[in-house]
Amino acid sequence: MAPAAVTFRGSSQIRVDQCSFRRLGAWGLALSAGTQDSEVTRSSFMDLSGGAVYMANVNETLADQPRMMASGIRFMENVLEYTGLDYQGSSGLHVFSLRDSVIARNRISHVPYTGITFNWPMPQTYSYTARVVIEANNVEDAIYWGVDGGAIHTLADMPQCFLRDNWFHDQRNRGLNVVYVDSVSQFLTVERQVVDHTPHQQWLYFQQHCDPRNKSACFNCPNDHVQTVWVRDAKVSPFPYDDNGSYARNVSYFSANQSFPADALAVIDGAGPTAERSASRSAPDLKRKRERPRLRRYVESVSSNEA
Repeated sequence: MAPAAVTFRGSSQIRVDQCSFRRLGAWGLALSAGTQDSEVTRSSFMDLSGGAVYMANVNETLADQPRMMASGIRFMENVLEYTGLDYQGSSGLHVFSLRDSVIARNRISHVPYTGITFNWPMPQTYSYTARVVIEANNVEDAIYWGVDGGAIHTLADMPQCFLRDNWFHDQRNRGLNVVYVDSVSQFLTVERQVVDHTPHQQWLYFQQHCDPRNKSACFNCPNDHVQTVWVRDAKVSPFPYDDNGSYARNVSYFSANQSFPADALAVIDGAGPTAERSASRSAPDLKRKRERPRLRRYVESVSSNEA
């Protein structure tokens, strides 16, 4: 993996809190080589050539000794924005493998590739990832440059991992999908997601080997892994079948001018860092984006890809 400005290898009980990573020519932060029982909280990553944070590394995903496994990480209340300005194949947050951890209440916005890349082993059929909760994150304007990605993109086994109460919204006309469950992903539970204003992307996509009709990968368990999703102004996924064999249950669709119900608004209002939450985000007729300076390189990159 590319270098980061700050790297912890084989470390434990590290606390990165209220730190600022800005105007860097690489990734911001790396937690690798079995870094454990550590936290990254209330920190800002902005104007980076590479992505914001990566955990573990591509050559560490087959670790079979607990001391070499990334685990016990709390990644919470952070802001990741305007990353990947030079190396546009970089995700905002890239997790190669991870155990017993929480990724929650972060905002990830204006990233050229995937917002959260989760579980990326090599080879793609196995990793030690297990028992990770990804919840209450606000992912906005992901994958404005790339194609094969989404707000979140997963691979391989993820036993007892949960993706819940996240707000994925305002993707541009790039990228194929929003929630992208890719090759041989399995055992991930997706529930209580809000997908809003992604008119050109499928809100949920299972790569062909994960098609439940195939029975070879994702859904070896009961068909309740995707449930309770509110989708507004998004391209419909080809896979959410009805109750006769459905695995995507309780999916509600809304047109662009319709309002979300109270349960969906509660997910929106609970997503992202505590300091940024605002009831005004609930209203579909109000401008939801924060008034922030748009970096020149970001504007140029977006303009070149929309030309």
